[in-house]
Order: sequence, then C-alpha cells, then structure tokens
Amino acid sequence: MAIFENLEYKRVRQINPEKLSPLAGVITKVSKINKNPNALKVRYFEKLLNFIRVLCLHIIDKNDFIETMKIKNLSKEKGSNNRIVESFVDLLFHFNILGSNNGEIAFNKKYVRIIKNENELIDKLFEQGTVDKNSKVNKLTKDYLFVIDLIRKYRDKDYKFQYIKRNKDTWNNMLKDGDLDYEVRLAETLHELSQLDIPNKIKSPFDEDYYTESGRNAFKNFTQFKFIDVFAETVQNQCNANVLDIGCGYGNYIDVLSNNYPMFQIDGIESQQNVFEETSRKFKQDGNVEIIYGDFFNFRFRKKYDVVLLNYVLFYFNAHEKSELISKVKEVLTENGSVIVCQYFSGIEDLKKELANKQKELSIFKEIEMYYSNKILYANALWNDTADTFSESVKWEEFLEVISKNNLKINRITNADKFYYSLFIELKVV
Repeated sequence: MAIFENLEYKRVRQINPEKLSPLAGVITKVSKINKNPNALKVRYFEKLLNFIRVLCLHIIDKNDFIETMKIKNLSKEKGSNNRIVESFVDLLFHFNILGSNNGEIAFNKKYVRIIKNENELIDKLFEQGTVDKNSKVNKLTKDYLFVIDLIRKYRDKDYKFQYIKRNKDTWNNMLKDGDLDYEVRLAETLHELSQLDIPNKIKSPFDEDYYTESGRNAFKNFTQFKFIDVFAETVQNQCNANVLDIGCGYGNYIDVLSNNYPMFQIDGIESQQNVFEETSRKFKQDGNVEIIYGDFFNFRFRKKYDVVLLNYVLFYFNAHEKSELISKVKEVLTENGSVIVCQYFSGIEDLKKELANKQKELSIFKEIEMYYSNKILYANALWNDTADTFSESVKWEEFLEVISKNNLKINRITNADKFYYSLFIELKVV
C-alpha cells in the first residue's frame, strides 16, 4: 500500500507520533476500571480518539484514498487546498493510520482492513447516525457510538442512552454539571469533518454564535484560572492601564478584568451585532468598560493601549491578514505595551513538555493529559483549515514568522489550561 512514496510533503517522513510512556499506559488502563469522574474523563478521551479515527476512515473511504493516488496528486497543488491535504495527512500520521517505513508512506494495514471489510457499516453510521443493534462492530465503532450518545444526550436531556451501558448516571451527571461541556461540544464540531470532500472547504452548520458559546464554555472551565495570573504579571506595579480585547465575544476576559482591575479602562471590539448587543447590555453598568461594535481593521482608535488581547481569533485570518492584524495591533500599542495571545497549535509536543518541565508541572499524570490534548489538536487544526467559518489553522512556525516580520518577540509563554491544550503568549515590541 505504499502509494505515497513520492508525496511532495517531505516533513511527514520525519513525523514521530507521540506515544504514552509504559507507566502512563498502565495508569490509563487502570483508570478504565475506576468509576470516579476523573477516571471516566480519561476514558472519554480514549473513546474520543477512536471517534476521530472513525471520522478519518470515513473521509478516506469517501475520498477513495486507498485505491487512488488522490492525496499524492492533490499534494502537488498550490494554495489553500494543499493546506487541507497537509493537515489531513498530519492527522492520519498522528493517529497511526498512516505510517512511514524506509522513506515510503503507507496506510496501516489494520485500518485498511477495517475500511474494506466494514465500509458499508461505516457509511451507514454517517448516513443514519446508527447501526443495527445486532451488527457486529469493532471497538472503534463502539467508541464512536458512545461519543454520539453523549452528544445526543447533551442536546436533549430526555434522550435515553442507546450505546452507553455502564455508569449511565455518572455520565449523565457529568453532562448536567458541565464537566464534559467543552469536550462534547468539541466532538459535535469535529463530527462535521465527515462532510470533507478534499480539497474543498466544508460549509459549517454552526454560526458564529456557536463558536462564541464554545469559547465561553472553554473560558469558564479552563482558561479563566490561568488568565488572571498571566495578566497580573503583565501589568505588575501599574496603577492604571488601557486594555483592548479584539473579538471580545461575550466579554469573558473583560468580566474577569473588570472585577479585578476596576481602575483600568477596558475596551472590547466585536463584529457580530447580536453578540455585541448582548455584551454591551452585560457591561452597561460598568463605568470602566466600553464595548465597540465594528471591524478592528477599519475602526479608528482614539487612544493607545497598554495591553491588547488576542484570544482565539488568529484562525479567522490567512497568513497575510494575520500579518496585517499584528501590524495594526502595534499601531494601537503603547511604547512598552504587551500583546497577550491565547491560542492552540498542533505539532509542538516537545515545546509543551519543555514548558511543563520548566514550570515544574511535568509528571506522569500531566503526560497523560497532554497526550490526549495533543492528539485531538490535529483534528481541531484540520477543522480550522476546512470549515468555511475559519480561514486556516494557526501553525507554530507561521506564527513565529508573522511576529518576527512585525518586529515582535515572545516575552513569556505559559499554558492556558491544565491540559496544555492552549498557550498564553506575551509579545513585546523588539
């Protein structure tokens, strides 16, 4: 099956998919017999990885990649289409569906067998969202159906689990309490990758509000706990400051800042009218907060800012637009001001481990958390490249090029959540 031997995407030959250490592997296996919520969350991530593998197998079958040279041919094309191919190949490698042996790239025979033997079953999964209960299914399919069950229950509290047999009450309570809120919404989003017809973009069924709501959930469950520490270190010893949040959404970050820094003037700019209106009402009584309706690129600011926030906005812009964005941010930044970026990147596993070690957080349990988040990031990156809501995923090397081009430097990096899924990056003018 070595159909990619001449693939003009040479760096995949150096890809070495991350693996759990033997001890971490043992701990994850032990967690499968534990019923506490933390152990169940590890099991959820295990199932989510298989959920993503089933999505990949469906895309491979739908696009006829096993029997044709389609990926190889598409890889030679230029422009954004090639980026989708690259992101998909990255995903396949890091989920061990593709492999490299002596310079030749080939499909893992295990997954080829599944596609060939169960292609009709897989098609039915995506056409009907279910399979006959008498059908003999492999573990991948069982895990896929498990996650689908959670998505349906998340959307309809009266839905009765069809495929989850054990610990139903615990899973249901985790959904009720919001312990799986972001994770299930992420699975719901990634499920739309099943529509992928490479190299074309997918028309996302979700509007901007959906992603803004996901951002609000992610902030509530993860990034808010780290953000205030990052901000405090950025503005230490300052008695007053002007802060601008670009693409402020529902004002998650502004809310925290307004409560902790009432002496600061905090502005947010938002281009979605309905979100702007809700956020404006939310901060109507806050004298130190102003919410602006408009496009950051075209808005004429009357002052400069000591801190500019860029939280999960970079994937809405292509490379040229990212550079323009950073350039304009510099224009509204005070001489010694800071830009705080919150963003996720795939393919920086080593950097994250170095960061965790430097922060004295690297442990066997942290390795497990980071392992799952790093894997899932490759699927999220593909979604950012393929969904028409976004422009393209944010790749680390490209990000470094953009900030270097605009004479900015990284002053500080820290994790934005306990999984090291996203990073907070403070930028300063060189």
